[in-house]
Amino acid sequence: MGIARKFMQRIQKFNLLEFTHFISRSDPNILEIGANDGLTTDKFVGIFPDAKIYCFEPDWRALQLFEKRKFGDQIHLFNCAVCDVDGTVGFFASDGAPDIIPDNMDVSKGWHCSGSIKEPTGHLEMHKWCRFDARNNVPAARLDTWAGEFLEADTEIDLIWMDVQGAEAEVFEGAKNTLNRVQYIFTEYSDRELYKDQPNLNRISELLPDFRLVNVLGGDALFQHASLSEKSRKLSRLLLPRKYAHQ
Repeated sequence: MGIARKFMQRIQKFNLLEFTHFISRSDPNILEIGANDGLTTDKFVGIFPDAKIYCFEPDWRALQLFEKRKFGDQIHLFNCAVCDVDGTVGFFASDGAPDIIPDNMDVSKGWHCSGSIKEPTGHLEMHKWCRFDARNNVPAARLDTWAGEFLEADTEIDLIWMDVQGAEAEVFEGAKNTLNRVQYIFTEYSDRELYKDQPNLNRISELLPDFRLVNVLGGDALFQHASLSEKSRKLSRLLLPRKYAHQ
């Protein structure tokens, strides 16, 4: 199955409307790390029109497409890779032509959906059409550094939405202080190494000692901060289908 088809299936499998059941605020603060061309951002805006959504994306092609959407003032876009360093970081830009391209995706400047700060490994075998010919330096920021500049000290983060192509460990390493104010983390994962040293689901769980893994949806996992009430923990388990139970 092509990566584009899998991409669309993943969006369809999880309905963002589910977040309204356990994110109680009408104006949540959402961090979208790996925002790509803004497709998911657009869905969040439709569900939480009063939300503040902070979007991070390092690929210039995706950034151009994101900016064409002309979001309102509640969307804040940052041209950087979120990781464990401030400054710049090497970025493996993806390219190639998948077997199926969804109608709502523009890949006229190349396939921009699989780039990573991590060197591709198993991805090259799984998706032989996908190339990583270019490695460029892109702006980089630790989430702790970013939050210190752009968020008030008492600002809570209702949700971190992550799609970082194997760089989950680097994101969390640079966010040790910021994670203390996060309620939910929804992240893509893979138990097969697609990028060098990519953490599997168990390793991601170890990297988040203050969070509970409450749901697994195909290639996505929902984590909830341990400080949240038992009632809300039960609610998130009931609302989302679980593949298996990690505690």
